[in-house]
Amino acid sequence: MPSLARSCNEKEFRLRWYKDNESTTLLNDQYEKRRHTWASHRTYGDIVANRRFRAYFQAVKREVSEVALLKSSSLEDRFHQLVCRWRKETRAMSSTTDKVLHPAYQDIIGMGQAVVPLILREMDTHGGHWFWALRHISQANPVPPEDAGKIPRMTEAWLRWGREHRYL
Repeated sequence: MPSLARSCNEKEFRLRWYKDNESTTLLNDQYEKRRHTWASHRTYGDIVANRRFRAYFQAVKREVSEVALLKSSSLEDRFHQLVCRWRKETRAMSSTTDKVLHPAYQDIIGMGQAVVPLILREMDTHGGHWFWALRHISQANPVPPEDAGKIPRMTEAWLRWGREHRYL
């Protein structure tokens, strides 16, 4: 089982995947051919076209990698990828509502009951606002009304609930 204290460096994972994937070699060859033909005479229009092609190339690479990640990853790997993306993209947000409405967070909720143990472990090791997801997936709310809004007590209540229901 992979470590839960996994780094959020998706670049390393993608670079490893690209080295193993033949379709990326074709994309790289196309890019190199275009790059070498423009190297001899570069006008402003060529530079703009090169930038556009580079942006298109990067978008295609990103699309290929996302499709491959979806096909090849297990539930736990997919969960950790979404968690990394969610933490990275919501780091500067102060609104909890904006954080829980983020597409990665919603994708985690959409994964269903199978990710409850993963969410509880993530909450136990790294903390975070997982209360919304846990409440919607499990249809339970172990947090007493007097503890609402008190993050440490809410976390403690959910972890206790997870142990009682044998998720942890």
